[in-house]
Amino acid sequence: MEINYFMAGVTIVFAFITVYVGIHLAGKSGTQQDIQIRNYFLENNSINFTNVMSKITRLANVETIFIIAMPILFFLVFEKEYITLSTMLIGALGSIIISHGLKLVFRRLRPTKIESINHFGYSYPSGHAATGMGFYVTVSYVLFHNYAMLPIAVIIAVILGLLIALSRITLGVHWLSDVVIGVGIGLLCSYWAVAAFNAQFYFHVLFG
Repeated sequence: MEINYFMAGVTIVFAFITVYVGIHLAGKSGTQQDIQIRNYFLENNSINFTNVMSKITRLANVETIFIIAMPILFFLVFEKEYITLSTMLIGALGSIIISHGLKLVFRRLRPTKIESINHFGYSYPSGHAATGMGFYVTVSYVLFHNYAMLPIAVIIAVILGLLIALSRITLGVHWLSDVVIGVGIGLLCSYWAVAAFNAQFYFHVLFG
């Protein structure tokens, strides 16, 4: 697989930023800016806006991703589309593993718990932001890569990923810094997944 050295550099720099920010936020709550932004939304959200954001945030819940992904994965296995299957694993599973692994490393405290919203565990980075971006962007690419509407599909997926990330802030279940890093993780996972797809890469260990 031919490596894009610019994007490799971007990935390395982002990794350093992620670790640097994580070290400074480890075991802590929100910064002053984080708290101000969270409080703004909690004080100004309408009931309708909160209901919409609650529905959007569920699009990156584990159960939602599972329901969407499993039929696609079974179809790909049946059709022996191992390249596409590997691409989805890199984009979706990669973003999940990285984001939740970092949570366990840095153990940042979440905002005050809101019972009606699905969230648990540590705060940094946002798993919903990372998974929403990584999963939907990757899926949109592999499903539409042979169609003229590919750019539109990817743009829609990116917008959806950003809305999921925004929902975590507006619902008060994540700090802004959690979400920014989560979005970056998701975008980079989807980028490298697409790069692997275009290079016809697949996991030989898993699929022979």
